[in-house]
Formats: sequence, structure tokens, C-alpha cells
Amino acid sequence: MALSRLFPHLNFRSCPYHQTVNTAARVESTGQKNKVHVSLETAELLIASGRGAWLSKRKDTVYAKGKGELETYWLLNKSAGSDTHSTSGSTAEASGHMDVPKERHPITPSTDSGNDMTVDVKNVRLANWNAEILKKLLCEILASRETRGIQADTISKMKAKEKDMTLSQDGTTVLDELQEIIALPDHGVMDPYTEQTFAATVAATQLDDKVQEQLRDFVMSIAALYRPNSFHSFEHASHVTMSVRKLLSRITSAEHMVDAHQDTGLVDGNHGQNAYGITSDPLTQFAIVLSALVHDVDHTGVPNAQLIKENASIAELYRAKSVAEQNSINLSWNLLMQDRYEDLRRAIYCNEKELDRFRKLVVNIVLATDIGKRGVGFCLSSLA
Repeated sequence: MALSRLFPHLNFRSCPYHQTVNTAARVESTGQKNKVHVSLETAELLIASGRGAWLSKRKDTVYAKGKGELETYWLLNKSAGSDTHSTSGSTAEASGHMDVPKERHPITPSTDSGNDMTVDVKNVRLANWNAEILKKLLCEILASRETRGIQADTISKMKAKEKDMTLSQDGTTVLDELQEIIALPDHGVMDPYTEQTFAATVAATQLDDKVQEQLRDFVMSIAALYRPNSFHSFEHASHVTMSVRKLLSRITSAEHMVDAHQDTGLVDGNHGQNAYGITSDPLTQFAIVLSALVHDVDHTGVPNAQLIKENASIAELYRAKSVAEQNSINLSWNLLMQDRYEDLRRAIYCNEKELDRFRKLVVNIVLATDIGKRGVGFCLSSLA
């Protein structure tokens, strides 16, 4: 029953609250998909605060009972429709990133998420920073191979292995690859001479120009695959990458290799085993850092439980288990497997054993970030 019938002595139509509700109802009922509809009063407040460039006046008026024709506005975003025009300033300035110019990074998206593949300047800086971290680890991988004389498999053999890993088997998902224990190679603790040789080799190692270009392009492409979420964004992934790299540096720095903690009894010649083989295996360190970088790729901004509740197609695809994490792994892996990153892949791993270990690490680490899923985890173990 209307309030006017319950309280006939009151003039609800003149009540500011009634007028606000009436306007809001008209704005809601005449809105358009994926657009934010703004009343004239709200628009005037934004203009008064110097945010007029955020707005675009709607061409047609909106009729509200008791108020007549209303002028309304659209709140601009970076995908604003063609039927809008800015009242002041440019569309780029009103995109929600008013003080951050855009740089478009070319990439063929692996998902239909609607990501426009635009990377702003802040994320470009973050991408360069992340690429530099991964570059240093790649140099350590190459130096480790040279120091230990690790042999590479043929290109044809590696391509066949990559194809086999990329193509999913009937009815299987990434979650089927989850393992409780991943065995790492036991390279042993470096003696002082080998440690010095390794350090000198790392310092002298120069990545091929193609590898460097492909590495930066890959990280930029990863940045473009992140959605502009308030939390699960590329900036968040970069923070995680920084934290992971810092953590690794505390257990893998050269001064800890042999005798940094001899007086505490923490090393006693077995530091490599105490660190589960991470210390002596740069490939593992690279996989951990890369996993931090890609762990939220294409995240929708809502938890898995909500995706499952809404019966989202992505939830059905991944059998309603670790949905976002499986999606991130698939998109990131498929991107890395593109032909344009072949030189980069050859630097990351050179034989089937390294590829197998790299894949297992990435899968298990990213799946372990599903904090809402009990039992998703793994252990690292050095080979005896």
C-alpha cells in the first residue's frame, strides 16, 4: 500500500526523500547494460568538484512521473559506448585513470573476458621491474647448466613434449596434475671453488637479445591479461612477486651456501637439503617467482564460491574446483607456449626433465593459492 494512502495529510511528493527515490527509480529503469547512469544532481556535484571529465551527457531525456523530463548523464569508463560525448575534457581523461596515460601492448587474448589489453604506465613500470627479476633468475639458470654440464634435448623432442603438456586429455583438468610431493634434483652444497665459479659464470652470462625481448613481451602480456580489479590485479601480483623474491633471497643468497650459519648449526653442510633443494636449483626459484606473477591472471574479482554459486561457465569448465586458479594456469601456460616465446622457453628449460619439473611447480604453486580449498597443497623434496 502506498504511504500516501496511509498518511493522506502528508505531501510525500514534495518530500526530498520521495523525490530522490523517484529519480533513482527512473535512472535505474531507463539505464543501459554496462553503463553507470547518473542523475543531474549527482553530475552537478561531480562537476563542482572538478570531475566533469568523468561525465558524458545523455542525448535523450528521461521521463519521471511527477517531475517531467530529466537530464541525466553517463559515468564514463574506458569502454564507453559510441552514443556518448564528453561535456568537458577528453574520453581518455575520463577513463577512470585521469592522471595515467595509456600504452597499448599488442597481444592475442586467450580468453573472452572482455579485457581490452590496455596496460597503463604504472603497470608498464611494474612489468619492466618483474621482467628484470626474472631476467636475473634466467641468467642463474643458464649459469647453473653450464657449471654442471646439463645437456639439452633436441628441439623436436622438446616441442613434442610441450604439445603433449598443453593439450588437455579427455575429461581432465589442471587439478588432476596436483601432486603432494615434488622431487627436486639434489645438486648438493657448492664447495667454495664451485660457488666462486658459479658466481663468476652468472656475472658473465648475458641473455640473448631475443630472449630478453620475449621475456619482456611475455610479462607485458601477462599484465594485460589481468583485469582492473581493486585487489586481484597486476599490481597485487607484483607485490606478491616482490615478497616471494625477498623470501627466496633469505634462504638462497650466496653467503648462506656453505658457512653463513655454521655457528647456529642450521647448515652443517646440508643447507641445500634444509632448503628442499631450492638453494641449488635456479629453475625452482624461477618457477616460484613466475607462479607469483601469474597466480591471479584473469581473476574476476569474486571468490570461487561465488562463481560456483552463479553457475558461471568457467566453474563448469573446471568442475567447480579451484576455478580461478586453474584458469590462471591455463591462460598463462597457453600464452607461454605460443610460437613467439620459443627462445624464452628454451632458456627456462632445456630438456624434458626440466620442463616436467617446471610444469609441476607452476601447477602446484598456483593451485596452492586457493586458500578456500582444504587439502590443496604440496611439499618439496630433494632427491636422496
